[in-house]
Amino acid sequence: MPVPGRGADNLGRVYLVAQSVLLTGPMLIVLATGPRPVMVGTLVLSFFTTYLGLGVAGVVIVSLRQASPPRSMMGRMTAVFRTLLFGGGALGGLSAGLLSGRIGAHGALTVAAIGSAAVLIALVLSPVSRLTGLPTAPEEPGTAAAADWAAG
Repeated sequence: MPVPGRGADNLGRVYLVAQSVLLTGPMLIVLATGPRPVMVGTLVLSFFTTYLGLGVAGVVIVSLRQASPPRSMMGRMTAVFRTLLFGGGALGGLSAGLLSGRIGAHGALTVAAIGSAAVLIALVLSPVSRLTGLPTAPEEPGTAAAADWAAG
């Protein structure tokens, strides 16, 4: 359970910062120029910031996914999420290969970095970035109807 005042009250802000770090990390790959040690350092920093953001954002995402649906729907929701996530990753790899073949590796990385940074616009506009805490899970389907039937 989150400690009040240490992220639980600022869930949306924590998510926004983590996703911002995650989504701007790829820009460092495009900017990696200069002597070899500087390039290697920039690439390491890019992967470090990306995975740091992914780790923090992942905690928030899973917490929201577990708190939002009714318990009876959690398995279906997780299956749909994983299908979209892994299916999107496969399509992303295919698109990256085709784009790299067309405009070159540096151009494809630039397009990917700009696309990642552009997602920040939707993230800032998203209601998730304004959450102050976890939502309460809705009542199980059928529970209210069963209670009404038993009472009535």
